[in-house]
Amino acid sequence: MKKIEYLLTLIIFLLLPFLIGAQTITGKVVGISGGDTITILDAQQRQHQIRLYGIDCPESKQHFGRAAKRHTSNLAANKTAHVQIYDTDRYGRAVGVVTVDDVNINQSLIENGLAWQYHKYCNAPFCNHWKNIEARVRAQQLGLWKNADPTPPWQWRKGSKNSSCVHKSANN
Repeated sequence: MKKIEYLLTLIIFLLLPFLIGAQTITGKVVGISGGDTITILDAQQRQHQIRLYGIDCPESKQHFGRAAKRHTSNLAANKTAHVQIYDTDRYGRAVGVVTVDDVNINQSLIENGLAWQYHKYCNAPFCNHWKNIEARVRAQQLGLWKNADPTPPWQWRKGSKNSSCVHKSANN
């Protein structure tokens, strides 16, 4: 069942740009600002700041914020990335799904317990699959889900919780 769900998600993911005419950017990953934000240098030597679509990683001062950035860096730094653009955020960044060496970076962050599936902004057909992955990873208590009640970054940014969500060890 999981294999079929994975294959269907992969097919949708590969066909979606053709179905909706999504823009793509290809280039070298030259910067990692956080787990969910990278900078790409395209063939014309233009830099593009990319916010990963449909996910939200912990902020750098939250538990697992540095781990999320490290994960993205390990998978993408100085490698060629393909980005399917779905939107532009309020800061002017392209928002897209990033693939490096056939690895979907967005999904990998969820699978490793280093990101939330961002329900508010994830509307593509594959978002339900990511939601299911997050539920499985939560149940397995992987990554940030080791904490009893991790604070989602969108709440943390609003200051709804105190400093108890600030990282205390170098492993986070």
